[in-house]
Amino acid sequence: MHTHIVLIGGGVGSSTFTRALKNLPIQLSTIVSTFDDGGSTGAIRRDYRGIALGDLRQCLFASTDLDETLKKVIDYRFGRGSFYGINVGNLLIKACLQCAKTQRHGVLQLHKILGLTNAVIPVSYDYAQLCAHLTNKTTLTSQDQIQSYYSFSKAAIKSMHLSKNARLSPEARTAIRTADYLAFAPGNFFSSILPHIFVKGFGEEWKKSKAQKILFFNLLAHRGQDSFYTLKDYLAWFSQKLGTRPFDMIVVNKKIPARIIRQLQDRFEVTRITEEDVRMLSHLDISLTTADLVSEVIHGQNEHDTVPRAPLRHDSKKIQDFFKNLLMK
Repeated sequence: MHTHIVLIGGGVGSSTFTRALKNLPIQLSTIVSTFDDGGSTGAIRRDYRGIALGDLRQCLFASTDLDETLKKVIDYRFGRGSFYGINVGNLLIKACLQCAKTQRHGVLQLHKILGLTNAVIPVSYDYAQLCAHLTNKTTLTSQDQIQSYYSFSKAAIKSMHLSKNARLSPEARTAIRTADYLAFAPGNFFSSILPHIFVKGFGEEWKKSKAQKILFFNLLAHRGQDSFYTLKDYLAWFSQKLGTRPFDMIVVNKKIPARIIRQLQDRFEVTRITEEDVRMLSHLDISLTTADLVSEVIHGQNEHDTVPRAPLRHDSKKIQDFFKNLLMK
């Protein structure tokens, strides 16, 4: 029986980790957020409702070894007219879900069509939107509003919730129950990572799981969002739903080269861990592991993509080597 690694998250981080691990001799499942409503995903969702497609798409196609020409077609975004910014891959996936009896059946069919050996699993099939209450009594009522709001230092997020009672999908429940490792992959903290913990049933399954639980700490914080956070602030959110000791291990990247930081400092800051954070981890018996996982390639914004993407990412080969060493231990 292969070791079962379950990745949790959304966006570029989850797809990078999925790509890194898909060829290891393991059982791999990636649970993705389904509540995004910006960009191409949001446009389709406004017209057809249903689950968000962007994170699902990225991780499905990260699981395949597509011909480069076909990959370019799937990643293509239209550049004008009513289709401006719409991603071809999102349209293909939506068509597949529309043709199926249910969204769940459609996702299972996509796995067969693509010949996947790993699983990419929506965290929920229920329609809901991510909401945030701010300290100035303002409410942000969508994932897109939260992601594009850069004044949290003036009015921070006080609480978050889903607009409707979204239930954990059966496949996500099974994945968590059978996992040997549960790992939150990096991603936008408020809009890609946190939504999972507000899904009904997720916290209960997490707390019952005997898996090794890992958090891969983000490389960067968004200036004006979480740039004033340190590790304890991030952990406080997880502790609300996942217990006072939500992780066994937190993986932090070694120092990012200064020349890279200089290129990003207009929008981002390096995530911070203080001595107080280290003492807190020691008190909670959470191990702090440092590793060189960063890619030194700065990624530009794709043409016609209306959602800002992280320019600094993890390196697939380094991630793969990290997990190989972890499994050997």
